[in-house]
Amino acid sequence: MSDLNKRILSGFSGLYGAGGIAAYAAASHIGGYYEAVAPVLLGNAAALLGLSVATKNNIVMRLAGFLIIIGVALFAADIMCREFAETRLFPYAAPLGGTINILGWLLLIIAAFLPYEKES
Repeated sequence: MSDLNKRILSGFSGLYGAGGIAAYAAASHIGGYYEAVAPVLLGNAAALLGLSVATKNNIVMRLAGFLIIIGVALFAADIMCREFAETRLFPYAAPLGGTINILGWLLLIIAAFLPYEKES
């Protein structure tokens, strides 16, 4: 995996991890939708971190990581729009983000059975 791909995955891992902790803190102090988005952010942050440090990978594994990034971003942004603006990001943003996230996770299953690329 290229250094740029690893940096992108680990960067989003940090962003989602920090967002998850902040959402848990907000949930404990003010409630709202924060408690719904916190575990989504933290769980996927751990997955992205794992993908960023994987020593063996293939293109399907990289695609899975980027689908997870996009899916979580859409899902979390829609939930937070409901919290702050009392509206949606756009119609069906959360279900679309959730579906993209699930597809990313399913691609990891496929990636596990494909040959790994050789490190250059």
